[in-house]
Amino acid sequence: MKCEKCGEEHNGNYGSGRFCSTECAHSRNISKKIYTKIAQLRKGKPGGMLGKNHTQETKDKISNNHARYWKNKNRDLETRKKISNTKKGCISSKKGVKLTEEQKRKISESKKNPSKKTRQKIRIARGKQIRKNYGISAPAYNLKACEWFKNFDIQNNTEGRYAVYGDGEIFLKGVGYFVDYFNEKLKLIIEWDEEFHYNKNNELRKNDIFKQEEIEKAYPKYKFIRIREKEILIWNFL
Repeated sequence: MKCEKCGEEHNGNYGSGRFCSTECAHSRNISKKIYTKIAQLRKGKPGGMLGKNHTQETKDKISNNHARYWKNKNRDLETRKKISNTKKGCISSKKGVKLTEEQKRKISESKKNPSKKTRQKIRIARGKQIRKNYGISAPAYNLKACEWFKNFDIQNNTEGRYAVYGDGEIFLKGVGYFVDYFNEKLKLIIEWDEEFHYNKNNELRKNDIFKQEEIEKAYPKYKFIRIREKEILIWNFL
């Protein structure tokens, strides 16, 4: 069959079969006046798929079509502007539709409690972004902690990695975390805890506990130590 836009022969796998690709399907010339009328008619009305779900077969078909079309392609600035312009004047099918309490609860829960795999992906992506933007693996750091780590290295005749020394804080790729102090020679990892790491009950926050557990699991031969800034305990590390 032939594409209604470009006239090229195609196998009909894209959408209803009228067009060969996303580019042809979304390149129809519709005037701004018609766009405005469509937007007014749709205002406050739910979209056609509201409350419905695609079958897995349809989802796979859509995914494969998009993957095949965008393989080895990047949207240039001109293409992005065209897409932006075609959407001007259009109103989302969700506008004016109120979410149920159950929908609100599900959205809230998904943001509060992402899966372990999702959190790990976010951490790893963030680590890559920091290294790319600043050139070193060092996020925000505590100057007091750095002074303490410096004195520790001098007293123990060793050299660890921390924010202002040894190319910055090390990023543990396997678990997707930065650590405040890392010493490969001593097999030692130190986390420096300011007060925001503790809740109102004076307990270490769940995120920090989870981080420690993940690191200890990935680095079983290393000793993991926490130092609370306001206490600054004297540890016998060796």
